[in-house]
Amino acid sequence: IKGLDSVAQHPSSTLEIVARMALRKGNFKVFHQAYTSFPEETKKKDNWKYWEAVRSYKRGQFSKAKEQFHDLTDKQNFYGYLTTVQLKKNKRYRVANRVTNSFFSFAKPVPNKNKFSWAENDHLKDILKLFKLQNFSIGLPEWKFFIKDFSTHELLSLASYLSNIQIYDRSISAAIYSQIDNGFKFRYPLVYKDAIMKACKKNKVPPWLVMGLIRQESRFNKEIKSSAGAIGLMQILPKTALETYNKNQSELDLTISTQNIFIGTKYLSKLLKQFNSSIPLSLAAYNAGPSRAKKWYADFSKYNTSPAMFVESIPFKETREYVQTVIISSAIYEELFADIILERGVEK
Repeated sequence: IKGLDSVAQHPSSTLEIVARMALRKGNFKVFHQAYTSFPEETKKKDNWKYWEAVRSYKRGQFSKAKEQFHDLTDKQNFYGYLTTVQLKKNKRYRVANRVTNSFFSFAKPVPNKNKFSWAENDHLKDILKLFKLQNFSIGLPEWKFFIKDFSTHELLSLASYLSNIQIYDRSISAAIYSQIDNGFKFRYPLVYKDAIMKACKKNKVPPWLVMGLIRQESRFNKEIKSSAGAIGLMQILPKTALETYNKNQSELDLTISTQNIFIGTKYLSKLLKQFNSSIPLSLAAYNAGPSRAKKWYADFSKYNTSPAMFVESIPFKETREYVQTVIISSAIYEELFADIILERGVEK
């Protein structure tokens, strides 16, 4: 605050930190001081375009805000999602609702028929072996080289094949590279849903939140292990599992999907209770550790900022993007779970 007179003299990276900390404190005046000093390319970033639109709205500049929000309605990212929510909840922008529906428009699934002989492809077999052995340093470059020249049709066909043989992480990747809505069912697979719904009912956690978290943590690879020692679908450290599950170490096998989901869901439930049901704070704690999240929680409580403002103010890029991605995935899975519940209700 004392150094704001010299704010324009600082590099863009410092200005962005000032803007984030201003949002942490709910201070849009300081935010705007930093924003006006941003280089033009920084101002064009989706996050800062969104927050400048929010500032305009708070100042009563509704026409300007509507125009600024409209520029983000076609973005399939965290700020496109926030814009969708903003436009839907404001009666003033009701006219724009039809535009924002595109964020949750689910395309018809691609046919499962495959004309490509993926099962006989030796290059693909070798790549999948590397991933099975968790040799990602070689596997990832090989995978990217393998798919780089594929057509959309080939990518969706590959995603379908990999989904059928339950290699969901590569199926998701192929669908993402396809960059079209038809790959939606492969980008957000509904797997392990019965185990997730059972664990969530027991631990009182929304199933769509756990599904979104698993998608980010492991891409539904139940055997994956991180360099830090985290294991399985929800990437749980054995120490955390022992503290959460309260069982002997010999009874633990975090590669068993049902056990991993139950322990991870129970741990997430513990975090939600610790952070007063705040999903962003709980996800930040899941990723960066509860001790850091406690420090952030102090500011969150003191300044009474919105959850979105808190997410923007997370100082670690990895954790900030992690929370954003899980929230978007969870919002999509919430829509998909609503369809499941509706279908089961009809069946009954």
